[in-house]
Amino acid sequence: MDKKIRVIILISMLLLTLFITSCKKEGAVVTYDYRKGTEGIEMRFLQSTQRDQIYVGDEFNAMITVENKGAPLEPTEVFIVLSGPSPYTNIPVGEYTSILLEGKSALFPQGGFGTVSFGPTYNIQVPSPEADYYKTNLMATACYDYRTLASENVCIDPNPYRSVQLMQSCTPQEQISVSGGQGGPVAVTGIEEHLSTERVNFIITIKNMGTGAVFDPYGLNDCINGDIYYTDLNKVYYRVDLGGDFYGDCYPANSVVPLGDDGSGMISCTFDLGYAQTNNAYMDQLSVELEYGYTTSIQKPIEIVNILG
Repeated sequence: MDKKIRVIILISMLLLTLFITSCKKEGAVVTYDYRKGTEGIEMRFLQSTQRDQIYVGDEFNAMITVENKGAPLEPTEVFIVLSGPSPYTNIPVGEYTSILLEGKSALFPQGGFGTVSFGPTYNIQVPSPEADYYKTNLMATACYDYRTLASENVCIDPNPYRSVQLMQSCTPQEQISVSGGQGGPVAVTGIEEHLSTERVNFIITIKNMGTGAVFDPYGLNDCINGDIYYTDLNKVYYRVDLGGDFYGDCYPANSVVPLGDDGSGMISCTFDLGYAQTNNAYMDQLSVELEYGYTTSIQKPIEIVNILG
């Protein structure tokens, strides 16, 4: 047999084997826990579009890459504001732009990515015409609303004080381990479960695990304008349900939990288990939905040189 034909046959058999193997694995489901991590929106300046040193009379053009590294429940509209230099430089400080980005999901595990630009603007100047140079920081601030979900399996026993303790399908845990975040900078960090006859109470701890600031999501326009009220800081809206459609008696009131100086807060929710229609322990799902405004900033030093001065 010709050597060339033998090579073709061997390659064909190898490709057929790979095809059969892939067909056998076609029914396998690959799981990916995309609701992990404590990241949200991340930005960085594109160095190729904005030099660190600009000369008087030059044009200004800045591009910023924006990534949605979290797992919000809906696409995130990110507003980005430019600040830092004096307005007399002709750099477009105070202006803002926006971009809509998908978060991570089962079908889109990497999250959304895009770029925004400021400029070009022309005839860049130093604030004082007599100055030889002007140094400052160029800062970009992101303001956005984020809504994330934490779901944990919990063992529920409607009758924990039964006279005879028989084997149950699960055992309630007073401390439920929660770690790694849920795809957002504000995360559920701990859950305590306290059972009594036909009642269960959950103490839920949340914390700002990111580097930015939390604010009332209804204050998004104030963030864009650089004027967040102190009373709007560290406010997180929450909703807690057990079993998907059963809501409990929760505190703090009005579904708003304040965060303390260390960035953490606590939610207490009590559920009536009379609806369960069973005295045996069972595994249920506790869901905690958090909504909040979030803001982070990046900056880079720039210098305007006045060669005409």
